[in-house]
Amino acid sequence: QEKQPLISEDPSICDACFLGKEVPLTYECEECQQAQAIHSTLYRSQPTSTSFGNEMWPCNVCQKSTHWKLRFEQLPLIPAGDIPEEWGTACLELARMRVLRARQSIAKLDLPGRDVDGKRSLDEGCAIM
Repeated sequence: QEKQPLISEDPSICDACFLGKEVPLTYECEECQQAQAIHSTLYRSQPTSTSFGNEMWPCNVCQKSTHWKLRFEQLPLIPAGDIPEEWGTACLELARMRVLRARQSIAKLDLPGRDVDGKRSLDEGCAIM
């Protein structure tokens, strides 16, 4: 992906910086394996969703400029249209995780007579009584 000005500010900001400011993600340092919230889209430089990327960023823990990878639990937070093409079928897994999370949120609404998947529950009693 190219870093192009997304909005006109003074100074202008590229899309990577804009997304990073809006949704900072947590990455793992290659050097010390500690987690750090980073206000950039470093995941774009990762060849796969589980490998360290090519871009360097300073680590607040080990004080080195090092490579990073997005922590697994952060994968569903990547904007849907910004998942790197190189990740291939990993996109399908991210989509599946988003659907499961949405279903769980809906299930919390306590839909009478329905389970997490929206299917009728075994208890077919009256939903009013």
